[in-house]
Amino acid sequence: MLAMMLMCLPSMAGARQRLQTIRIAAPAISPEPIRVRVLTPPGYRRAGGAGYPVLYLNDGQDLEAVGLRSTLARMQRDGEIAPLIVVAIDM
Repeated sequence: MLAMMLMCLPSMAGARQRLQTIRIAAPAISPEPIRVRVLTPPGYRRAGGAGYPVLYLNDGQDLEAVGLRSTLARMQRDGEIAPLIVVAIDM
């Protein structure tokens, strides 16, 4: 499933995180499409061959409320964690 979502994202290389929103039909669990946001790290390139760890947030609607983007950016900049992909699933 993650591979299919990442295929929908443009191949990006840059010095910033990139947030893309995808809506996925899941009629078995929700009458409305489920919002999924994918945050890619600075320098992410879909075809670049590099692998990234993935953090799945099952309460993705709280992404902004907990300041996750800025926290991850700081931790990556300070070398505390490796660059990663965040998949935020609104529940």
